[in-house]
Amino acid sequence: MINKNHKFVKLIIVLLTTLATLIIMLLITNKYLYRSKASQIPVDVYLNPLQKSVGLNETFKVSVFLALPDTENFESAISAAYLTIKYDPQILRFSYLEKSADCNLLEKQVFLRQNQSRGEVSLAKVSLKRKEELPRAVFCFAQLSFTAVKSGTAQINIVPQNQKEINIVGPGPTTYSLNLSAKSVVNIKVDENNLTLTDASGNNLIIKFKLQGISSTTRTNKTKISVTIYNSANEPTEFKNVIATFNPLGFFVAKVPLGQLSGTGYSIALKGPYHLQKKFCELETKVSLSGSYSCNKGDITLQPGNNNAYFDKLALPVGDLTPQDGLLTTKDVVILEDCLENNDSSCITTTDVNYDGKVDIKDKELLINNMRNEYEDVR
Repeated sequence: MINKNHKFVKLIIVLLTTLATLIIMLLITNKYLYRSKASQIPVDVYLNPLQKSVGLNETFKVSVFLALPDTENFESAISAAYLTIKYDPQILRFSYLEKSADCNLLEKQVFLRQNQSRGEVSLAKVSLKRKEELPRAVFCFAQLSFTAVKSGTAQINIVPQNQKEINIVGPGPTTYSLNLSAKSVVNIKVDENNLTLTDASGNNLIIKFKLQGISSTTRTNKTKISVTIYNSANEPTEFKNVIATFNPLGFFVAKVPLGQLSGTGYSIALKGPYHLQKKFCELETKVSLSGSYSCNKGDITLQPGNNNAYFDKLALPVGDLTPQDGLLTTKDVVILEDCLENNDSSCITTTDVNYDGKVDIKDKELLINNMRNEYEDVR
């Protein structure tokens, strides 16, 4: 009986000792975790610029900066970072990551992942430099380019740190946390009537126009057009192979360097790669209720700086295939018929008039329906 009681007492002592040990370990662990969390170094993340007004189809840059508190501790440096940048995919499209020397202190790009439908870009970069060479204080982490594809307002911001993620690391055991603020958000305003391009310095004509048969998708986002500017004496100045950039809203934007062209009484003619030429007498097309338009006397004034032309009320009509002769005839129809359902690269390049990546009955219908407009606008 005494032996049984003795064993029972020993068992109770062992259990109590074990329980006490677990409680002490738990207290120590909680204290350690609390101190670790409290001792994390906050890294400020901010974007530049904080506000931006852009035009449709304009490409612009946003820089991402990381800022450490002032410290002389070599351990308080950044050797790798992983960030996710979020944007409005209805208004903006991520274009590319800039290769800027000023934003390359973390010199090795581990990965770049973009999800346009979600409007997210994730980027990870590391540095293989020695501790004393690693970036400290404020430095540029990355520079990204976006393109405005729809009018409206949008934001670009940094996705908050997930508790399970390690976003920023250094060369030692120091831990970091993202510190987001109002400076971590860019407010973007996209104005449909602002056609100024990012590289449009000097005297330019910025043209917004449409091509018949193209709505929201194309096989290529760029095409080439010819632009002819007539002065009041009907003397032409021709610009060939002008690059035009497509906007998903269904129009193109092109820039023509005007040089010394200025004054009044101008008219402007546009010709696409598969299209009859159209001539415009005003910087903003005035289409009749029946949808027709004619240009009789040039009434365009060209001024120093950027001149915006809105020719998108009337699409350039499909009709004049290569080799172009200024006419829509049965010759053009025969050229297209020879390529029907033949989707090799040469046929697509010469006869895919609606830019959908194939030559089919839709392309032929556009030609046939325009046969009544046999001649293009001339001087």
